[in-house]
Amino acid sequence: EEEEEEEEEEEEEEEEEEEEEEQEVDDDSDDKTEDIPNAPATPSSSLSDEDLETTKTRYSAPRSVAYRYASGPPRRKFKYHRMPKTVALVWQEWKHGSNGNPSIQSLEEKYSTRWRMGTLQERKYASNYVGVRQKVVRKVEEMCEQKGLTPEKACEILDRRVDGRMQLLMTALRKGQDPLVIIPRR
Repeated sequence: EEEEEEEEEEEEEEEEEEEEEEQEVDDDSDDKTEDIPNAPATPSSSLSDEDLETTKTRYSAPRSVAYRYASGPPRRKFKYHRMPKTVALVWQEWKHGSNGNPSIQSLEEKYSTRWRMGTLQERKYASNYVGVRQKVVRKVEEMCEQKGLTPEKACEILDRRVDGRMQLLMTALRKGQDPLVIIPRR
């Protein structure tokens, strides 16, 4: 019923727009630009006018802002949260857990990928959620191993360079680049 009401409202809006367009005057003699000869009046399209009216934009549905949950671990749902703003918080989430969730590392060790089962879309989301954080943790561990740093110091160094720009860090790590070289200082 709601969909029918929405469709009726959309049809009414379209009819009003068409009426307004018909009322507009097509006199462009006052325009300062000249008409270009042999140029089409409107861009060509492989879709007919009817098709254009019935097709929906790619993002016609609003983005979901509801929390997502993993179907495991047993007896306890894992609640997915947004990407933390610091490397230290990603490390905390991976190694010790956060926001009432157990550590991702312990879930991966105990259940492998079984703790993040569900529909294909849910599995993809979970895989990306874990994979992105795992890349950050591996970079911290790599810095500790190569430079003899503590995890806290490595997180501090990365956080100072990243300065909240986690997307830049993730992009650099995905491309196999050193974020301390690639990410500009602020």
